[in-house]
Amino acid sequence: MVSALTAIFMNTLIGAAGMMSVAWWNAMSSPNTGKPSLVIFWRKNKDPFIFSMITILGATTLLIIIPDVSQLIDTIFGITLSATSKNGSAFILGALVYDNIRKKFKIKGEINIGQQT
Repeated sequence: MVSALTAIFMNTLIGAAGMMSVAWWNAMSSPNTGKPSLVIFWRKNKDPFIFSMITILGATTLLIIIPDVSQLIDTIFGITLSATSKNGSAFILGALVYDNIRKKFKIKGEINIGQQT
């Protein structure tokens, strides 16, 4: 049980690192911010970040508790996700989940430059 909780915690942290790499890249390539800032990031991306963390925590928990889910995903979609941090799948999962959720929030108008709708 302790090893499962450790694996869930580590994969969630690796997923958070993937999320932060996307946030760093967005800040570096944005003409509005110019440099990464945790204050600006949290102010504008708090909701997508929290939602992404919950999603990653749920996904890694599911992959660790029920290992057959990764085989099912591989069979259906052809994507190899595993619950281990050996192949970097948690990092990529974190980056993809955060980027897609952030875009969904942005489309809905909840993330704007200096304005909340």
